[in-house]
This record gives sequence, C-alpha cells and structure tokens, in this order.
Amino acid sequence: MKYFLEYFYNLDKTVDILAYQVRFAFNIPEWVIAFLVIASGIYSYWIYKKEADFVNPIYRYTMAGFRFLVYVFILLLLLQPILILDRMVEPKSNIAILIDTSESMGIIEESADVDYFKDLKSVLGDKVGGKPIEEANRTQIVQSILNSEKIDLLNSLGDKFSLHFFSFGKETKKLKIQWQNVDEKGNAIEKKPIVIAEAKENVTQIGAAQRDVLNYFKGQPLAGLVMLTDGGNNKGEDPEIVSQSLFLKKVPVFSVGIGFPESIDISIVDINIPELLFKDEEIAVEVRFKASSLEGVTVPVKISMGDHELPGKHEVVCKDGYFSKEFVIKPEKMGRFSLKVSVPQQDKEFFIDNNKLSKQVRVIDSKIRILIAVDNPSWEYRYLKGMLNTDDRIETKVYINKGDLRRAQHDPDFIYPFPKTREELNKNFDVIIFNNIPASAFNKELEAIQKFVSEDGGSFIMFAATSGTPGTYLNTPIQKMLPIEFKSINQNVKEDEAKEFTHPFKLRLTADGKYHNVTRLTPLVDENEKLWLTLPSHYWYYKGIKRLKPAAIALVEHSAAGNEHGAIPLITQQRYGKGQVLFFGVNSMWRWRFKIGNKHFNKYWAQTIQFMGLPHLLGTMERVQFTTEGKEFTEGQLVTTSVKIITKEFTPITDEEIVLIATDKEQGLSEQFKFASQKKKPGTYEGQLFLKKGSWDIVVERYEKEGDLKLKVTKAMLEFENPAMQKGLLRKLADHSGGKFIEIKDLANLRDHISEKIQKIRQQDEMKLWDNWFFILVITILASIEWALRKKADLP
Repeated sequence: MKYFLEYFYNLDKTVDILAYQVRFAFNIPEWVIAFLVIASGIYSYWIYKKEADFVNPIYRYTMAGFRFLVYVFILLLLLQPILILDRMVEPKSNIAILIDTSESMGIIEESADVDYFKDLKSVLGDKVGGKPIEEANRTQIVQSILNSEKIDLLNSLGDKFSLHFFSFGKETKKLKIQWQNVDEKGNAIEKKPIVIAEAKENVTQIGAAQRDVLNYFKGQPLAGLVMLTDGGNNKGEDPEIVSQSLFLKKVPVFSVGIGFPESIDISIVDINIPELLFKDEEIAVEVRFKASSLEGVTVPVKISMGDHELPGKHEVVCKDGYFSKEFVIKPEKMGRFSLKVSVPQQDKEFFIDNNKLSKQVRVIDSKIRILIAVDNPSWEYRYLKGMLNTDDRIETKVYINKGDLRRAQHDPDFIYPFPKTREELNKNFDVIIFNNIPASAFNKELEAIQKFVSEDGGSFIMFAATSGTPGTYLNTPIQKMLPIEFKSINQNVKEDEAKEFTHPFKLRLTADGKYHNVTRLTPLVDENEKLWLTLPSHYWYYKGIKRLKPAAIALVEHSAAGNEHGAIPLITQQRYGKGQVLFFGVNSMWRWRFKIGNKHFNKYWAQTIQFMGLPHLLGTMERVQFTTEGKEFTEGQLVTTSVKIITKEFTPITDEEIVLIATDKEQGLSEQFKFASQKKKPGTYEGQLFLKKGSWDIVVERYEKEGDLKLKVTKAMLEFENPAMQKGLLRKLADHSGGKFIEIKDLANLRDHISEKIQKIRQQDEMKLWDNWFFILVITILASIEWALRKKADLP
C-alpha cells in the first residue's frame, strides 16, 4: 500500500504507515453503501441475463463483472472517499533565509575600491536593476543575489532544503516569496523576479532575529540560518551570545556580508562644555569624534553659537575610531544659545546627518556667589573649597566659627562676622552652605537665612556631620527648611576622623535621581546609574534621618540601610518658598577622588552649584520645573518627564492632572499630553512625551509663563553610526554557531557547507482518493474491456 500511495498520490518521504481509515464525504451510512453496491451487482447481472441469454454463461458473467466494477468505481467517485493516513515521514530540512531591511541597507558603496566591484560583477554582472552596479544600494544587491541565474542560490538550496524567508530590522517578519515556477500545490505558475521591500527599519536587532527564527522552527528540523546583512547590529540581545546558543542546538549561521567593509565617515559623538559660560572669557570645548577610513586627513571644524560662527581656525587631524580635540572659544554675547559643532561632508561620505551636533549653553556676565559656614575645617570643606577656587564662574566666601579672626582681616576669602540680615545675604550671596556648624553659633541669622530662601529665592545646602548639623537645628527655622524629618543623636566626633571602618556602603540613585541635574554624572541614564554604584564607598551617614517631607524628593539613598519608611534618603532636595534646599546625609563626597582624581567630584559640584545658584543670580526661579533624561532625543523615543508646580504662595498645587502643550513653531505642529498627579509627591506630575522630529517648546496649560521645557528631537542615527559592513561581527556569528562567513563571490558553493538534518516526524494527512487520475484510468480500462467483450460477442 505504501508504494501504491507514493506512486499515485505523491506521498514522498514516507518511512512507514502506522494506520489508515477511509470515510466518505457525505457521511452516508455503511448499510446504504452496501445496498448500492449489491444493487449495482444485481442490476449488472440482470441486464446481461436479459440481453445475452444466447451467450456462453461464463462469458456473460465476465462482462457483467466488468459492468459491476465500472458501477462501483463511478459510485466511489460520487461518494468521494477520503483516506485518513497516520504515517512517519522524513521531510526536507528547513533553511531560514534572513534578509536585513534596516536603513543602512540603503547605503550606496561610494567609497568602495575597484576590487570590491570586480568581485560583485563576477557573480552579478555589470548592472543591477537596470543601473550600473556601482550605483546600487545594498538592498538592490541582495535582490540581485536572490534573482541571479548564475549563482542560482535558491534553486541550489531548494533541491535539498525547504526554504523559508524572513525580514529583520526592528522586528522579524515572515515573508511570502515565490521563488519557484510552481505553487504549493504543484501547479505551474509564472515565475516573477523577487522584489525586496525598501530598507526603512531604523534599528537592527540581529540577536533578536536569530532568536525569533529559532522559536518559529521549534520542534522542526532547522539546518541553518542564512543571513544576508551588513552586520550593523545596534540594539537588543547580543547576537554573539545568541549564536553560541545556536551552536548548542546545532543550528549554524551562514552570514553573507553585504557591503564594503570600509566606509568613509566622520561623526561628532559628544561636546563636553559647561552649560554655564561667561561673557568674554575663554573656555575649552572638548569635541569627541569618530571616523573611519580617514586616518591622517585634516578636516575643518565649524563652531557656532546661535547663528554666529565663532572666529578662529578650527580643524582636526582624523584617526580611525574615537578621538577628541579641544577648541578654545570666547563667548561674546549673553543669553541662551545652541552651541553647534559641525564638519563638512567628506569625499564619498554617504551619511552626513552625524556630521553635526549641538548643545544648549547659557552665557552670563556674573559669578555665582557662595557662602560656606563651618565650625572648623573638615575634609569635605577643604576639598569643596579647593574645587570652588578653581572655577572662575564661582566666587566663594567662608565663615569659620572657631577660626582665627585675624585671618578674615587679611584674606578676602574669609568673612567675620556672619551676615546678620536677610538684605545682606540677598545682596551678596546666591547659595549658603552649612557644614558641621552648630545652631548655637547663630541667633537671628537663622531667621534671615529662612527669609533669604523663602522670599528672595536663595538656596541653602547642609552637610550632615557627627556634630552640629543637622542635630542641633531641631525647633529652629532651618528645621522647617530641610527636606527631611530627623531627630538629634549623639555621635562620637572621632568617628568622622577614623582611618578604618568596617561597614562601607554605596550611594544609590533613586528614580528621581536618575534624571536630576544634580546627580547626572554621565548623559546616559543607565550608565549614570551604574557609575554611582562604582564610585568609592562611604563609611558614615547621619543615623537620625527619619524620612522625606511630603514635598521633598530623594535623589540618592543608602544602598543597604533602611527603616520603616524605606531606604534611608541621603541626598534630598525640595523647593522652599521661592528658593530651594539641598541636604546631604553624608559628609564624605571627597572620597570620590580616591584613585580617580577630581573627574567626578568636580563635575558633581559644578553642576550642583549651578543648579542651586543660578535661579537667585539670574532672578529666574520659576514655579514650574521640568525634569527629563536630557534635552535631545531621537524620533520614536519616549521622553519620560516629571513636572513640579507650586502656587503663587509657593505651596504645591493640588490638581488631579495637568495638560502639557508641545509646540514646534517652525513646522506649525502642536501636541497635548495629560500627566497624572503623584499622590505621594504633592505638586508633582509624571508622564511620557512622544514627539516627532523637530524643535519643541513645552509649557503647562494655565502656567505658560511660569516655566518651559525646550527639547530637540532628531532622526535616529543608529543605523549609520557604523556604516561599513561589519565583517568582524559576521565572522564571529558564524564561528560561534559552527557556521561559516560567506563572501558574495562564494555564494554558489553555499549549499556544500550546509548539512541536512534528518528527523522523522509523525504526520496525519487526509487524501481525496476519488480526486485522482487513477480512478478515471480504471473506469476507462474496465469500460473498454467490457466494450471489447461485447463486440466479440456481437452485442451492441
């Protein structure tokens, strides 16, 4: 039976038939079928008995038998029998062909050398899609490979394997590609050229594509993955790790490199410059570049502030890879500006959107004025004072409670006595810092400080210490200002000076701290969070901290210690009236300098002083404050945003929700977003913005003049950060999985590198026995024999 079915019903690859069953299409009872068969037999016998009584009985019965068989097969045709077959088969192994449809596949290899095009022409000819091969992009090269009769890739693989096509970029999609001249049922159809969709995906996730295809064939034999890609992986799961898992599953990757492995490109990666600049003061701008195939080439650099190009000859000698150079500029005007750095397009450079970068800066003509009050010089004070003295944007005065009074007479950095009135503080200072100084050192000065902050918009910073701060400030105006609730505790003063401690701990960023200007040491949120956990450990914190006040936020918390209210908040901030207050529950930020120098310590304090001091200096304390991950984003990126709003009386508003209005005046676009109130944070609203490419000005409805947020959204450039074909990565994917990296010129031999995966599987099929030429043939033969016998017997 197995051979009969294989021959007449094309049941190839059948190893064994386990069981079979016949049923009829109309579910006719068996007794009806038996009756019809018997009736057919009786009718055939009756006809010949009546018609040919003169013929030999044996001859007559033979003709009646053939007539009966004709009736039976016609009856079977009418009843439409179906065979239900349970069998073991050995199907063809599967091959997944993955086609990269990301934006980088639209690159034209303008910088490729003669040998590259010579190899392409040897297998694809001089033209691709009617145009010279030198003008074809990578997607058109892939399309030509799939249609090439010379390579004959698909027919070569299709003889041995079952082919399945997928596209990948941001997502992995199954493709329906008709590469044969027959359809799934074996019917002949017109073969059309294969057309690949235009490359539009703005990211490439090679690892995710490998994983998706592996899951698609779960439980089925998969002989390998053939990947037609430039290897520009830029998001998602690490493809090298996925390739290693493919090796364990014996699924090799055969990566076919599309594109030239070298590409001329220069991009500006980062601009390192303080956000606050001073008029007519020279400042160094560190620009970080990335280049490929431009080693030793001198490129001019244009630096502009707003629409004004800054004078001077600026240029850089390129190196392949990352490199940096400092340029000295001198701002000539005050105000807010977009500092732009750009380089011209290089010869044969394809992508130029990454040839420019901008950063928002502010130019002022005044210094931030700081007053530090200490009981006696501590390590924190000494390092902070040293850092502030090196920053020309800051002017520092010091009050030492137990210092030598004669020093204040001869050293302009020191003052005595401490300013008594709010007017003195408002006129001469923007930020006041307390460190280890007890409340007993003051009298009415504390009320003056309170009014300086709440009514004049000044800022106040306090460091906790083993004596003085904050424990002695219970029931004083300072207690009302601080963002924490605390209790006074007695601690050993010597503990602060000890050289060895047994319980080191890290400072951990909170959800608010991840995005806050004070705690942003690196631009990327994830990197910033990891960096904080790698900074040198601390050994002491003020154990009298209870919890945050309702309107305050915690920026940093203890990595291990906590109480009934949660983790101990160690760096906290809140608005107080028109001003703001920052509290440190530690006094050892100076330890950050251990082994790594001033890099993070100086950056942290520079941005903290700016954040706290600028509102009072410039008179711009706004009632609406926005917090985002940055100021520049790419299209399609969600912008997580926090908004804090206070009333004219400087108390948090109580609205259930607010409406943010985003406007791009150049494009005439406007969008609205609703943000919900955060119950545990009065006056705070959080949500996400989704904006198109453009320059956006964002305000809160009904608070339009109380503060705004300016964001720039650009086209995502991930696809063009490494425009060259990533030959190294593609080799690793092949090697890690047990496959092979294939050059385009060697594609004709790809089939020889792939081994079949023979795997028996159980399969059930339903076959229409009647819908086959065999039935017509049998009826024709039986009817012909009967007709011949009738003629021989002289019957009509």
